Amino acid sequence: MSVLFLVAAFSLGHACAQDANPDSTVNVIAWYCLHDTVIYRQREQELRVENGDTTIVTDAYRRYQFIVVDSTSNGFLLEYMPLAFEFPDDDPVAKMKYAIAERFIGIRILISTDELGQVKQVENFKEVHQAVYSRCDSLIDEIYREAPTLYAQMSKPDMLKKLHKQLDDTYGSRQRLLESMDVLEVLFNYHGKSFPVGKVEDVSGNTTSRLRVTTGKADDNDETATDDDYQISQYITIDESKDGQSPIHEVVVHKEYFNDGWPRYVYISDEEGDDQHLEISRMEIDWEYRGWE
Repeated sequence: MSVLFLVAAFSLGHACAQDANPDSTVNVIAWYCLHDTVIYRQREQELRVENGDTTIVTDAYRRYQFIVVDSTSNGFLLEYMPLAFEFPDDDPVAKMKYAIAERFIGIRILISTDELGQVKQVENFKEVHQAVYSRCDSLIDEIYREAPTLYAQMSKPDMLKKLHKQLDDTYGSRQRLLESMDVLEVLFNYHGKSFPVGKVEDVSGNTTSRLRVTTGKADDNDETATDDDYQISQYITIDESKDGQSPIHEVVVHKEYFNDGWPRYVYISDEEGDDQHLEISRMEIDWEYRGWE
């Protein structure tokens, strides 16, 4: 079960106003302004723990920015642009995983939202589609130029055909492209939703969800924080006990927001396994730059 699925599955109900009753509720609403610019740095880790020994399977970074290019009564138009991907050069699995992701660097993707900040769709799909496919074609050209022995295994036209089929599965339609950009789900899926301030525990079947919502500065020493910021944390435990064993499956989702609804920090972890074997996925997103006019 992926982290993003759990984030979506355990999100709470909808709301239509920000801080209508600040003593009891926090409503995640976008109050963006034209030309707002935020750059985020994201770290993704996959860890494996075997009998107390931890191995880092994947450790990658990415940087990207959002700019508000239009703001109307119906919502916002955000320009999303990947700026950089970093991963260990000696990790062949990561290299393959992020080879295509690197090709997104510098592509301008226009994302529309409603007035609350919920993501609606990609507005310049044809432009992005053409850029992704042409850049991936150039990747294949580079690979075959550097390793011509590949021709003996598969011709370049056949390789391009195979790659395009894989791209179609992820980027072949407007909706698939939107779903492939998991950062949108992580940063904006709480927008338009209401959360009760304080601590709430909910038990449903074999799942226990503990929600904690606080307002004000997450860190009093942070000069960029204000008393109108807010934090939303969910601690999800899934009881999968069977045959006398108690497998571990815990998910933590912690999000902090500026008072205008821009995410300022996100931490998500998903731990699954038992005392001898544990698989851990972690994602941490922090803002690096924030500018406005």
